Amino acid sequence: MSNSNIKVIAIIATIVLVFTLITSNAVSVASVIFLAKGTTQTGTVADTNNDANVNTNNGASNNTNTPANNGGNTAATQAPSGNTGATQAPAGNNNSGSTATTAPAGNNNGGAAAQSKSNEEVLKIYTDLMNKAKADKPGYKKVEYQELPGDAANRQISKGEGLVGVLLKLVTDTLDLLTTKEEAEADPEIVEKGGDMRWFPVYKCEKGCYLTDVNAIESTKYEDLGNGKARITIVLKDENNPEPMAEGATTSPSNTGAMFSPLSKADIDNTINGGAVQAVIKNVTYSLVYHDCKAVVEYDTNTNQIIRLEQYMNVAIQGGGKLVLLGEIKIDKQELFNTMIISDFQY
Repeated sequence: MSNSNIKVIAIIATIVLVFTLITSNAVSVASVIFLAKGTTQTGTVADTNNDANVNTNNGASNNTNTPANNGGNTAATQAPSGNTGATQAPAGNNNSGSTATTAPAGNNNGGAAAQSKSNEEVLKIYTDLMNKAKADKPGYKKVEYQELPGDAANRQISKGEGLVGVLLKLVTDTLDLLTTKEEAEADPEIVEKGGDMRWFPVYKCEKGCYLTDVNAIESTKYEDLGNGKARITIVLKDENNPEPMAEGATTSPSNTGAMFSPLSKADIDNTINGGAVQAVIKNVTYSLVYHDCKAVVEYDTNTNQIIRLEQYMNVAIQGGGKLVLLGEIKIDKQELFNTMIISDFQY
């Protein structure tokens, strides 16, 4: 597992099991830092070399505008304004409803013309582009970062608000478990041409896209940028606890996992179900709703080579449990936004 995913697991484990950082500081801080920073693990949480310079995730911010380094937009904090419900980022995040119907503001499209293409056609274009890139092994630059917003729309806690707030502040401010946009851009992952494509979506698999069910798609968009360039956008429908592709697999256990690399629930369970955890918190429950996950690809229409790839994953986390001596906590929603930008392709 890449160092990026290890970080996100640590973040989610901390949110869902806020338990340890207060009730068992010596154990919890060490274990969380080990999960977030370690690069010597084995098994499902090893293999961190290829992502050592980039930190996720996932999760995950998949929203309607491009990141600030592409025109000043804050993609990782946005979701389509037309959506409602606890699993979606609110319209107040500067969304303006442009997920898949209009070109994102600030992208300097200069009159990019949206054209009519079916979901099937756009999915085929995306699949061909991603599979070709995976096989061609171009060089590229990868930037990945997370946001854990604390505003009322993105964080809703019905029990134990004070305790959860303290712990989440540790996650975001003290323990440095999140990678900020500024940190990611200052230290991007650089992959040389012909290098390992293991951590190019989809992770640990031969191809770059395994999605075949067009019904999993919420919306698509095709834009002719002129000068032999085009851009496509795909937004997936919400999915509860989607599993990623297994290493070397040829089919995906989830729609989200067929295009993105979500966290494995099994990995999270292994992290939070240790003996020390069970001694501190009881009746633990959690769920992860991936919503408005979006991929945006700009490419050369003559060569079918990718110019820029953006992936945004939004994860609405729910969870809770009973902390020994401290009472019950219940997190109704905590959004975790993950942004990944791959650019500077060298074929």
